[in-house]
Amino acid sequence: MKDKRPNNIERFVKKFEKDIEYANRHFGEFKKVFMLWSPIVRSTKERSSYNQMSHIGHIQKTLKEKVAIDLVIIINEDFMKCIEALRKIALSRTDKIKTPILRSLQIEEKLKVHISKLEKRMQRMS
Repeated sequence: MKDKRPNNIERFVKKFEKDIEYANRHFGEFKKVFMLWSPIVRSTKERSSYNQMSHIGHIQKTLKEKVAIDLVIIINEDFMKCIEALRKIALSRTDKIKTPILRSLQIEEKLKVHISKLEKRMQRMS
């Protein structure tokens, strides 16, 4: 039976090649940094035919060889660190942030502070 999973390596390489060509054509004078972001990338046994971590390495290597691009990888722990950095920024802002994800993080972080204050007040009262 044939594996129904997508060929991530080929698919991502083609996508990045297309994106790189577009960026070079329209933003030639700017420094470009190409990145692959994913919150969850699994690593399975070394010889497994479907190993997401291995696929990312192949994508990165292929792009380096074909178009001389150093693809920056932001996955798993690094992804979480970036989200935490955004949370800190969102908490420090007092204005209503227009970006939906940052606004959501801002609300969550402000809510944590508010709940913490309520809990302390309730402890003092009891």
